[in-house]
Amino acid sequence: MQLPSRYIWLTREGWYYILVLGFIIGGAILREVNLLVLLAGMMLGPLLFSWRWVATTIGRLSLQRRLPRTISVGDPLIIELEIANERRHLTSFAILATDQFEREAPPALDPPTQAEALAAAIAPDSTTRTSYRCLLTRRGRYRFGPIKLTTRFPLGLIAAAVRVECPAQLIVCPRVGRLAPRWEQWIDSERSGTQRTSPKRGLTEADYYGIREWRAGDSRRWIHWRTSARTNTLAVRQFEDQHTADVAIVLDLWLPSKPSDGAFGNVEVAVSVAATAVVDLCRRGNNTLTIGIHGKELDAWSAPATPAFAQDVLEKLAVVEAAPDDRLLAVIERVVESTLPGTRLIVFSTRSVDIERLLADLVARQAARQRSALTKTLWLDVTGPQLPQLFQLD
Repeated sequence: MQLPSRYIWLTREGWYYILVLGFIIGGAILREVNLLVLLAGMMLGPLLFSWRWVATTIGRLSLQRRLPRTISVGDPLIIELEIANERRHLTSFAILATDQFEREAPPALDPPTQAEALAAAIAPDSTTRTSYRCLLTRRGRYRFGPIKLTTRFPLGLIAAAVRVECPAQLIVCPRVGRLAPRWEQWIDSERSGTQRTSPKRGLTEADYYGIREWRAGDSRRWIHWRTSARTNTLAVRQFEDQHTADVAIVLDLWLPSKPSDGAFGNVEVAVSVAATAVVDLCRRGNNTLTIGIHGKELDAWSAPATPAFAQDVLEKLAVVEAAPDDRLLAVIERVVESTLPGTRLIVFSTRSVDIERLLADLVARQAARQRSALTKTLWLDVTGPQLPQLFQLD
């Protein structure tokens, strides 16, 4: 049941107070003792004062939440709350902000998590900042809100609260691990024309191999000032020309019909491996990266390997879901069709795939190009012994 935007209730101490007050009033009526009547009246005053104070204090408060757009799994998260007191003559004391959040994609079965932050005092017509910390250990898209502002000041007999919707979303990207040195050898194995370096002037500033005289069109950033001062002529650095082939990554998130905890863990490992590989390839740059996902939904898209594209892929990997459906071949065909010949295909899978069966299916479909690409594909089963040699997750 959804609570109203503003409500007031008796606290546990308030109920005890009412109980004692009831005994006093009952004794005063039954015994006809005037002193008990006077005592009951004196006790009723603080109760009415508390009700009036909390109702006034909680009345004109506004709130804003500040949180980043994305974080990674395991990163500490600090969420700032700005509570504004819009009254001009009354200070709000002991305002407790109770925030709640839950993962909405992939959907979680756990109830919403609550976190609290306290603002000791908020002066009239001013804003106070408070914050709370949390640690999110699962990737996904999280929904925040609403926030409940509560106060029991000054006597703690009556509490008042106001609900502020303040919706917000946070994307928790998969955890990025570390690639072992053998990763370079594995990804470059049997690669034809993927990355070769020729000693000539390149268009980008890579590693330079020599120094030459200044030519028209050279950038000022290429000037080697020490050599220029020694020879009394402008000299510039000459860079290597990098040739990097395109790469396609297929993430096979398959689950058995009755998955165990280990199967769900394999899915998370596969997502982290794919995220780490994407970050590594986009850090190198100078190539086109294609991503294909086989899970609850099929998806494939391509873009130049840049940090912006890496961030876009991480956000999409944050919400992918595994599925028991076996449509891996359809994803591979879609990826191969959207890439140029010679693109290196890498598959990260949560299972041991029967490659011979996939090749037989492609022969039956007369898909020669897809079959040729599949024969040169690099396969990494995250459940196999090869994973620790290539990838490490702290």
